[in-house]
Amino acid sequence: MADGRTPLGEWNFLLLSSATGALTIAAARDLITLVVALEVVSLPAFAMTGLRRGDRRASEASVKFFLVSVMSTAVMLMGVSLVYGATGSVFLTDLATQPIFYSDRKTGEVRELASWRNRDSTRSGDFVCHYGETTGTSCAEVELTDYAPPGALCGGPCWPSWVTVRGPGCAPGDSGGPVFSGTVAFGIAKGINRSSGGRCNFYYYMSTDYLPPPWTLLTAKRAERSP
Repeated sequence: MADGRTPLGEWNFLLLSSATGALTIAAARDLITLVVALEVVSLPAFAMTGLRRGDRRASEASVKFFLVSVMSTAVMLMGVSLVYGATGSVFLTDLATQPIFYSDRKTGEVRELASWRNRDSTRSGDFVCHYGETTGTSCAEVELTDYAPPGALCGGPCWPSWVTVRGPGCAPGDSGGPVFSGTVAFGIAKGINRSSGGRCNFYYYMSTDYLPPPWTLLTAKRAERSP
């Protein structure tokens, strides 16, 4: 700026505009405001990059900055659309605290989560349901609460801390589906065991108290996260 090639007034205005956008990001409570605030930050930055008079490198840098930002904005908008399509909301507070999960994602049906059960409170004979992307919803009774999956699923031998459910339909692609009973969460399905003929013997799930970080569980009765 000392050589006079960068107009001081325009520079200060653009800097303040970009700072205003940054403050808006911190105050954003929905994804739309977040996207607009990011653009308010980046648009003045394009101009500031190429503001130096007679500097071809500054102009080139400004154009490249703009092109990269356009691509980034397109990807971000696609992500926002996916979040809205999956949750039906763009509000960050709702996405963070709404205690629901999909009991049938294909139809968009959601189920309110009121409570949870850990492995120690789960007993053989408990009736639970499972939603799988491949097989849909099926219900059956818990069989074992101390199952150790074979192989290297756990990065080595698994501890006998898994729960098995015998009898429901199960197929590849069901992993990751919720295991629940009414509005009570039991865990996340992880693997299946099938006979040589393809019949489902049982599936096993990871109980709520064994969810790995950063997975957490939020219930309607508490405003806190339960492990």
